[in-house]
Amino acid sequence: MEYLSKNYNVLPLDELIDAIKSGRKLRDYTCAITFDDGWQDNYKNAFPVLKKYHLPATIFITTGFIGSYEWFYHDKILYLISTILNNKDKITKELVNITNRWKSFIPLLHNDSLSDDDINSVINNFRGLPINDINTIISELQVTLRSKDFHQKDRF
Repeated sequence: MEYLSKNYNVLPLDELIDAIKSGRKLRDYTCAITFDDGWQDNYKNAFPVLKKYHLPATIFITTGFIGSYEWFYHDKILYLISTILNNKDKITKELVNITNRWKSFIPLLHNDSLSDDDINSVINNFRGLPINDINTIISELQVTLRSKDFHQKDRF
């Protein structure tokens, strides 16, 4: 953020959009800072840094989750990855069938531990899939692993 504050003209997103729509000339190296999903860590971690450097930012909040205990699908996947890695000795034929059907989970069966890059790769394989497919994968893994209900208040 320090680099952006020193080298870029950082505008609030609405000002940048208005300037583009109106055809107003922007200074070189103009940008806007955005965050997706409105996680609490945006406030805990990003806000103090943005404030320090006097940078505006836009946070997109997933309003459908406000007031609920529903998990984002990538949180569910992270939890299931952890469950698979912690229960490899109990992996059943059903889990092997599921992971073979949903190829992105196959690395989980062949590694004792995964790097952040490996985990991100598994999650990135879900991007672009229809949400119904994602929910099917999660449900099948949840049932096979006898995993927790993802509507619970407690999170991992």
